[in-house]
Amino acid sequence: MLMKELPKERLTIAARALGRCGARILPDARLRQGPQGFRPADFRFPELAVLLAEMHTEIAYGRAFYDDCVARVLRGELDNSRSAMAKLWLTELEGRVMDRCVQLHGGAGYMDEYPISKLYTAARIHRIYGGTSEIMKYTIAPHSLRCHA
Repeated sequence: MLMKELPKERLTIAARALGRCGARILPDARLRQGPQGFRPADFRFPELAVLLAEMHTEIAYGRAFYDDCVARVLRGELDNSRSAMAKLWLTELEGRVMDRCVQLHGGAGYMDEYPISKLYTAARIHRIYGGTSEIMKYTIAPHSLRCHA
């Protein structure tokens, strides 16, 4: 019974990771650390614009893959390998996005008074429960071999 529901559980974890990514970008796009503390993002700094563009692009790809997985659930076609791919990609993406957002906050990103610090810490668990990222890779591997044989 547990194994039958595992793909849906993994997709739920992936959904949480994706939601946290999108929810984090907008507030962090508006703020950046400067000599006077937080102030509106200044897009004259190309590295900030590039960083935000990269995150938005990765989230858009993740959302498209997630939407495909949801469509497969509705058709009764979501398999264990595909749900493992979604969980692997989106939880790893969450980790990268949270790391970048902490970077945007500078030293304040590590202080528990700021939500990003708690989100950064909480993001780590998504790569563990429902199967670690390493287990997801072992789950995906047989499917990959079949696809390229």
